[in-house]
Amino acid sequence: ATDPPLATSTPAKPLRLRPALRGVLSRDPTSGALKWNGTWGMDDAAFEGGIVSPFTYSRVKVSADQTNNNVAGQLALGHEPEHSDSLQDALFSGSFNMMIGNKSAKIVERNVLFKFCADDSTPTGAVKVFGSGTNKFGKYTLEGTLVLKTGELCVYREYKLVDPVATPAPRRGAGARAARANTSATATKPKPKRASLGANSAAAAPPKSGGARTAAVAAAN
Repeated sequence: ATDPPLATSTPAKPLRLRPALRGVLSRDPTSGALKWNGTWGMDDAAFEGGIVSPFTYSRVKVSADQTNNNVAGQLALGHEPEHSDSLQDALFSGSFNMMIGNKSAKIVERNVLFKFCADDSTPTGAVKVFGSGTNKFGKYTLEGTLVLKTGELCVYREYKLVDPVATPAPRRGAGARAARANTSATATKPKPKRASLGANSAAAAPPKSGGARTAAVAAAN
Protein backbone atom coordinates (compact mmCIF):
# COMPACT_ATOMS: atom_id res chain seq x y z
CA ALA A 1 0.00 0.00 0.00
CA THR A 2 1.20 3.53 -0.75
CA ASP A 3 2.02 5.63 2.30
CA PRO A 4 0.14 8.94 2.64
CA PRO A 5 2.17 12.17 2.07
CA LEU A 6 4.12 13.75 4.90
CA ALA A 7 2.09 15.88 7.30
CA THR A 8 3.94 18.92 8.60
CA SER A 9 3.15 20.51 11.94
CA THR A 10 2.33 24.23 12.08
CA PRO A 11 4.77 26.13 14.32
CA ALA A 12 3.21 28.08 17.16
CA LYS A 13 3.33 31.84 16.78
CA PRO A 14 6.07 33.16 19.11
CA LEU A 15 4.93 35.26 22.03
CA ARG A 16 5.93 38.90 21.66
CA LEU A 17 7.77 40.07 24.77
CA ARG A 18 7.73 43.88 24.91
CA PRO A 19 8.25 45.18 28.46
CA ALA A 20 7.81 48.91 29.08
CA LEU A 21 10.41 50.96 30.97
CA ARG A 22 9.51 54.39 32.30
CA GLY A 23 12.06 56.64 34.01
CA VAL A 24 13.88 59.95 34.14
CA LEU A 25 17.30 60.70 32.67
CA SER A 26 19.16 63.11 34.95
CA ARG A 27 22.47 64.02 36.54
CA ASP A 28 23.34 62.62 39.92
CA PRO A 29 23.81 65.72 42.13
CA THR A 30 26.68 64.11 44.04
CA SER A 31 28.72 62.24 41.43
CA GLY A 32 27.62 64.13 38.34
CA ALA A 33 27.03 60.82 36.56
CA LEU A 34 24.22 60.61 34.04
CA LYS A 35 21.63 58.14 35.32
CA TRP A 36 18.33 56.68 34.21
CA ASN A 37 16.11 55.54 37.08
CA GLY A 38 12.53 54.31 36.98
CA THR A 39 10.24 51.32 36.98
CA TRP A 40 9.32 48.70 34.40
CA GLY A 41 6.46 46.30 33.75
CA MET A 42 5.67 43.56 31.27
CA ASP A 43 3.45 46.02 29.33
CA ASP A 44 1.72 49.38 29.67
CA ALA A 45 -1.13 47.79 31.64
CA ALA A 46 1.32 46.94 34.44
CA PHE A 47 1.44 50.65 35.34
CA GLU A 48 -2.29 50.64 36.00
CA GLY A 49 -2.32 48.55 39.15
CA GLY A 50 -0.18 45.68 37.89
CA ILE A 51 3.30 44.51 38.88
CA VAL A 52 6.19 46.93 38.32
CA SER A 53 9.79 46.74 39.52
CA PRO A 54 12.64 49.29 39.79
CA PHE A 55 15.59 49.70 37.44
CA THR A 56 18.68 51.89 37.39
CA TYR A 57 21.30 52.53 34.68
CA SER A 58 24.34 54.80 34.50
CA ARG A 59 26.19 56.05 31.44
CA VAL A 60 29.62 54.42 31.29
CA LYS A 61 30.96 55.49 27.90
CA VAL A 62 30.08 58.01 25.20
CA SER A 63 30.23 56.56 21.68
CA ALA A 64 33.10 57.83 19.56
CA ASP A 65 30.89 57.99 16.47
CA GLN A 66 28.12 60.62 16.73
CA THR A 67 27.65 60.95 12.97
CA ASN A 68 23.98 59.92 12.95
CA ASN A 69 23.06 61.89 16.06
CA ASN A 70 20.97 64.79 14.74
CA VAL A 71 19.49 66.22 17.92
CA ALA A 72 21.24 69.59 17.60
CA GLY A 73 18.14 70.99 15.89
CA GLN A 74 15.96 70.11 18.86
CA LEU A 75 18.42 71.69 21.28
CA ALA A 76 18.21 74.93 19.30
CA LEU A 77 14.49 75.15 20.04
CA GLY A 78 15.15 76.05 23.66
CA HIS A 79 14.34 72.63 25.12
CA GLU A 80 17.91 71.90 26.07
CA PRO A 81 18.23 69.64 29.14
CA GLU A 82 20.47 70.56 32.04
CA HIS A 83 23.49 69.08 30.25
CA SER A 84 23.53 69.06 26.46
CA ASP A 85 25.84 66.07 26.31
CA SER A 86 23.02 63.97 27.77
CA LEU A 87 21.88 63.37 24.21
CA GLN A 88 25.10 61.83 22.94
CA ASP A 89 24.91 58.22 21.82
CA ALA A 90 26.37 56.18 24.66
CA LEU A 91 26.62 52.88 26.51
CA PHE A 92 24.78 52.38 29.79
CA SER A 93 25.20 49.70 32.44
CA GLY A 94 22.93 48.87 35.34
CA SER A 95 20.29 46.43 36.50
CA PHE A 96 16.59 45.79 36.91
CA ASN A 97 14.66 43.81 39.50
CA MET A 98 12.11 41.13 38.70
CA MET A 99 10.17 38.52 40.60
CA ILE A 100 11.40 34.95 40.07
CA GLY A 101 9.21 32.61 42.03
CA ASN A 102 8.49 34.38 45.30
CA LYS A 103 11.76 36.30 45.43
CA SER A 104 12.98 39.52 43.84
CA ALA A 105 16.13 38.98 41.75
CA LYS A 106 18.51 41.59 40.32
CA ILE A 107 19.32 41.17 36.62
CA VAL A 108 22.60 42.91 35.76
CA GLU A 109 23.18 44.39 32.31
CA ARG A 110 26.30 45.92 30.77
CA ASN A 111 26.95 48.08 27.72
CA VAL A 112 23.37 48.76 26.68
CA LEU A 113 23.50 51.07 23.65
CA PHE A 114 21.33 54.19 23.55
CA LYS A 115 21.10 56.31 20.39
CA PHE A 116 19.19 59.59 20.07
CA CYS A 117 17.76 61.17 16.93
CA ALA A 118 15.13 63.71 15.94
CA ASP A 119 12.48 62.93 13.34
CA ASP A 120 8.96 63.89 12.34
CA SER A 121 7.38 61.07 14.36
CA THR A 122 8.14 62.74 17.69
CA PRO A 123 6.47 65.91 19.00
CA THR A 124 8.35 69.15 19.42
CA GLY A 125 10.60 69.00 22.44
CA ALA A 126 11.16 65.25 22.27
CA VAL A 127 13.64 63.02 20.48
CA LYS A 128 13.52 59.42 19.36
CA VAL A 129 15.51 56.83 21.29
CA PHE A 130 16.81 53.57 19.88
CA GLY A 131 19.03 50.99 21.47
CA SER A 132 20.07 47.39 21.86
CA GLY A 133 21.51 45.06 24.46
CA THR A 134 21.83 41.54 25.77
CA ASN A 135 21.00 39.95 29.11
CA LYS A 136 20.42 36.44 30.48
CA PHE A 137 17.09 36.28 28.63
CA GLY A 138 18.54 37.04 25.19
CA LYS A 139 19.16 39.86 22.75
CA TYR A 140 16.75 42.79 22.53
CA THR A 141 16.15 46.18 20.96
CA LEU A 142 14.94 49.40 22.56
CA GLU A 143 12.64 52.05 21.13
CA GLY A 144 11.00 55.04 22.74
CA THR A 145 11.16 58.80 23.34
CA LEU A 146 12.93 61.29 25.56
CA VAL A 147 11.20 64.51 26.63
CA LEU A 148 13.97 67.11 26.69
CA LYS A 149 12.49 69.51 29.24
CA THR A 150 11.72 66.94 31.93
CA GLY A 151 14.20 64.17 31.07
CA GLU A 152 11.37 61.66 30.95
CA LEU A 153 12.72 58.64 29.06
CA CYS A 154 10.29 55.86 28.21
CA VAL A 155 11.20 52.90 26.01
CA TYR A 156 9.97 49.45 25.06
CA ARG A 157 12.33 46.51 25.25
CA GLU A 158 11.60 43.88 22.59
CA TYR A 159 13.36 40.54 22.75
CA LYS A 160 14.40 38.77 19.57
CA LEU A 161 12.68 35.42 19.74
CA VAL A 162 13.69 32.47 17.54
CA ASP A 163 10.78 30.95 15.63
CA PRO A 164 10.33 27.25 16.40
CA VAL A 165 11.21 24.92 13.52
CA ALA A 166 8.41 22.74 12.20
CA THR A 167 9.19 19.03 12.63
CA PRO A 168 7.76 16.75 9.91
CA ALA A 169 5.40 14.11 11.26
CA PRO A 170 6.52 10.52 10.53
CA ARG A 171 4.72 8.66 7.75
CA ARG A 172 2.03 6.28 8.83
CA GLY A 173 3.43 2.79 9.20
CA ALA A 174 7.04 3.93 9.08
CA GLY A 175 7.47 3.38 12.79
CA ALA A 176 6.02 -0.10 12.62
CA ARG A 177 8.29 -1.08 9.72
CA ALA A 178 11.31 0.25 11.58
CA ALA A 179 10.33 -1.71 14.67
CA ARG A 180 9.93 -4.91 12.65
CA ALA A 181 13.32 -4.40 10.97
CA ASN A 182 14.95 -3.83 14.32
CA THR A 183 13.30 -6.95 15.77
CA SER A 184 14.46 -9.06 12.83
CA ALA A 185 18.02 -7.80 13.19
CA THR A 186 18.16 -8.65 16.88
CA ALA A 187 16.24 -11.96 16.77
CA THR A 188 17.92 -14.99 18.40
CA LYS A 189 19.58 -17.27 15.88
CA PRO A 190 18.11 -20.82 15.75
CA LYS A 191 20.23 -23.51 17.34
CA PRO A 192 21.66 -26.14 14.92
CA LYS A 193 19.80 -29.46 14.81
CA ARG A 194 21.47 -32.51 16.36
CA ALA A 195 22.62 -35.13 13.87
CA SER A 196 20.33 -38.20 13.56
CA LEU A 197 21.57 -41.63 14.56
CA GLY A 198 20.70 -43.33 11.23
CA ALA A 199 22.92 -45.27 8.85
CA ASN A 200 24.18 -42.15 7.16
CA SER A 201 25.41 -40.83 10.49
CA ALA A 202 27.30 -44.03 11.16
CA ALA A 203 28.95 -43.90 7.76
CA ALA A 204 29.98 -40.34 8.28
CA ALA A 205 31.39 -40.90 11.77
CA PRO A 206 35.13 -41.47 12.04
CA PRO A 207 36.10 -45.12 12.76
CA LYS A 208 36.94 -46.03 16.31
CA SER A 209 40.29 -47.61 17.22
CA GLY A 210 40.46 -51.26 16.01
CA GLY A 211 37.95 -50.51 13.28
CA ALA A 212 40.24 -52.05 10.58
CA ARG A 213 40.52 -55.36 12.46
CA THR A 214 36.74 -55.58 12.86
CA ALA A 215 36.26 -55.00 9.14
CA ALA A 216 38.78 -57.73 8.26
CA VAL A 217 37.02 -60.30 10.52
CA ALA A 218 33.69 -59.45 8.94
CA ALA A 219 35.10 -59.94 5.45
CA ALA A 220 36.54 -63.31 6.38
CA ASN A 221 33.18 -64.59 7.64
